[in-house]
Amino acid sequence: MEILRRICIGAACPLFALLIIVVPVAAVTMITGPTVITEPGEYRLANDIVNSNAPVCIDVRVDSVTIDGRGHLIDGMGSSGSVGIRVQWTRSDAPDTIIRNLRFTDWGSGVDLYKAVHPNVLYCTFRNNVVGVNGYCVNDVEVGSCTFVGNGDGVSLAGTSDAVIRYCSFTRNTFGIALGRILASSGITLRSNRIEGSGNTGILIGLGTGPVTIESNRITNSGRVGLSLNDRPGHTVTNNLFNNRNNAEVAAPVANTWSFQPKRGTNIVGGYRLGGNYWAKPDGTGFSQVTPDRNHDGFCDAPYTVAPMNIDYYPLKANR
Repeated sequence: MEILRRICIGAACPLFALLIIVVPVAAVTMITGPTVITEPGEYRLANDIVNSNAPVCIDVRVDSVTIDGRGHLIDGMGSSGSVGIRVQWTRSDAPDTIIRNLRFTDWGSGVDLYKAVHPNVLYCTFRNNVVGVNGYCVNDVEVGSCTFVGNGDGVSLAGTSDAVIRYCSFTRNTFGIALGRILASSGITLRSNRIEGSGNTGILIGLGTGPVTIESNRITNSGRVGLSLNDRPGHTVTNNLFNNRNNAEVAAPVANTWSFQPKRGTNIVGGYRLGGNYWAKPDGTGFSQVTPDRNHDGFCDAPYTVAPMNIDYYPLKANR
């Protein structure tokens, strides 16, 4: 346009001239019921979807989709194999697919990710599903700031690489986080999660999955064991709080890392140094609870042997 190219100087430029720039706004598509998404873009739930008998309530068949639930509920009928939101076959060069601000109940899988790249599940709540988030052969996935209550598995990932699960809350699930139960996974980080009251296992690392970094989590009151590691070496487990009747098990005598050389920083029990983990038991007989710290350096005066070849050299001591 000529008005955009003209340079006005002095009196030659009218004082009343206005330059108006119109910025196009991307369209938002509202979802009111079971939907198949075949176009990239932003989608928002307009209302709750209740007692849906659809095999897949929202089926994402294209890359670069954002689904914002705005706090709405996607509710199924509890049918085995049913899915709240399914994302599959996304490309490695596409922008992230984002699912956020949704509540899921009564599905086989609340969110099912199959061979997807860059999916993100954020600020969602999952209750009474067989699996909250189920991922198979997924790459570069994040599950963040989600809540999982009363599911079979909170998060289950198989054949997955470069995954991060962080700032999530897991309560009364049979398994809080289960990795590699069907197919080995690798490059996974579990950070700053709260895993409470798991009926069986808080964190299960299975079928040769590794390496997994497990740091700054609180794993408490698990029915069988807090953390179960497979027979693959190289996992790193540091700055976690364990408080279970059976805190950790290792399937075979392979070496994993349970601590590092102490350094300054706030640890999981409020101390001023980082090193290993805090080992408690509900009856007060956990290693960190009964082992003294006579020099008051924030660590127990003896190392803790988790299993053969698995030693926490700097188990944490809580501040008094």
